[in-house]
Amino acid sequence: DDEESGAIKANDGNSSNPQVLDAIESQRAEADGLRGMERFFNTRYIDIMQKIKYPVIVLFIALAGLGIFFAMQLEPPADAEDFLPPHHMATKVSSLTSPNND
Repeated sequence: DDEESGAIKANDGNSSNPQVLDAIESQRAEADGLRGMERFFNTRYIDIMQKIKYPVIVLFIALAGLGIFFAMQLEPPADAEDFLPPHHMATKVSSLTSPNND
């Protein structure tokens, strides 16, 4: 029984083992009672992801590496940001109340 379940887990859809094929057929028959979205994720999505799992992993690792590379290129700003223009009321008030009135 453990060998059969291990064989089912290790199946990539190309097996000719009758026990594995029977288990797959029974799983697909069980999926017939599911709703459309559940049937899609239980059959087609899993089959597709089993076939492309390694390219997807490589793609995500490459994207993470690219993100890390660009994050390392970031630098803090050299000067303070001027959020308000010089003629704004809040800028004039802060210049009047600052200790360095020029």
